[in-house]
Formats: sequence, C-alpha cells, structure tokens
Amino acid sequence: MSNVPEGAQISDDGQWFWDGENWQAVEGGASSASSSTASAGQSGEAAKSTVTLAFDAQVGEEAELPDVEGVA
Repeated sequence: MSNVPEGAQISDDGQWFWDGENWQAVEGGASSASSSTASAGQSGEAAKSTVTLAFDAQVGEEAELPDVEGVA
C-alpha cells in the first residue's frame, strides 16, 4: 500500500510526492506511484502534462523589445 495521499503531485521518477510543504518518499517505490497515477487517470480526473519551453538568450546584451501600445 502506498503512502501517497489521493491527488498528491508525484515526481517524474515516481519516487517522491509533494505534501504541500516538502517532497516525501513514496513507500513501495515507483511501481506503487505509477499504478496509483494510472488508476487516477482512469477515475475521471484531468490528465497532467508537461511542456518544455526553450529560448535563446545572450548574457550581457540588452534585449530589444517590441513597442506595445498603451504601455508606459
């Protein structure tokens, strides 16, 4: 049995869950977390996804921003 509260955020590796203040270890390891996450997705809860954003930046150079009307 897992110690992960229902609806808790689980780390990508399935080894940790967020208790609202700290990351806590999942009892039983990743297999318990994966099975609880899989069943949660089938219970009608919204699916969670991750989006990775990438951009280029040059250190030490000022960025040229477009003018925006109505912004002082």
